[in-house]
Amino acid sequence: MSNKGYVLGSAPQELQRLILQDRLILRPITERLLSQAGPKEGMRVLDLGCGTGGVSVLAAEMVGPYGAVVGTDQSVDAIAMAKESSRESGFQQSAFCVSSVEAFSSPDPFDIVSGRYVLMYQPSPAAFIRAASRHVLYCMVSSSSLRSSFVAGLTSNYLVGIPGLASSISAI
Repeated sequence: MSNKGYVLGSAPQELQRLILQDRLILRPITERLLSQAGPKEGMRVLDLGCGTGGVSVLAAEMVGPYGAVVGTDQSVDAIAMAKESSRESGFQQSAFCVSSVEAFSSPDPFDIVSGRYVLMYQPSPAAFIRAASRHVLYCMVSSSSLRSSFVAGLTSNYLVGIPGLASSISAI
């Protein structure tokens, strides 16, 4: 989850742009994709490269008060905004930390992993996916060779974990 490839940086005006982009453009698409992934009340969701928390807050709505959402990002400022957004939305089941996917650890696995627009900024998307898969019970990954099995292809640049597709990781 290296920030090195993210040329737009994490200046306050860029983070505000990301919030507007989420609210005005990406939320309906993300909501549809996450709904298809099937998060249920009580599930645990890991949001890699969470930025200002748009996907994390949406996932928190879906998993309810007995679920949990953890968002990670390498930008301290983005994590601060994600925490504030979660607080404003009233989600106490959300936690956020500054971390890369490689450095992140959790004692408990997650049911779903998500990452909106993170693969294109990775020097090795396959390595990122392998690192992400260590945190989830099952993982589904966008890949052109596996496109028919997935909710979204590389053009949408989403990474979403879905129960039942763990064997897909070994093909990458």
